Amino acid sequence: MATKANIIKVYAQADSAKKVDIIIRYYPNFMGIVESYTDGLRYMIENEKAFNRQANRGELGVRVQAKGNHSDITGNSAVASVMTREALVACDLLFGIGQGI
Repeated sequence: MATKANIIKVYAQADSAKKVDIIIRYYPNFMGIVESYTDGLRYMIENEKAFNRQANRGELGVRVQAKGNHSDITGNSAVASVMTREALVACDLLFGIGQGI
């Protein structure tokens, strides 16, 4: 079986009929490939958004917990991840722009 990277390259260069053939032939693996690319893109977007938030606050990369400020980092990360994934699936490429996210 061809590697995932080769399947993606062949798929990108194929015409419509060949794309359908590739999807049918590799369907059990194809959805996993799509999911992995979606997760990779989501990961890059989340990291870029976190970097931009820190830069906007003027942080220099050193994290110091302020007295009395409690946050749910795990919960916030999970919510942001789900919202970004849903925006990717819905092709909402303007998600988070101008929303302070």
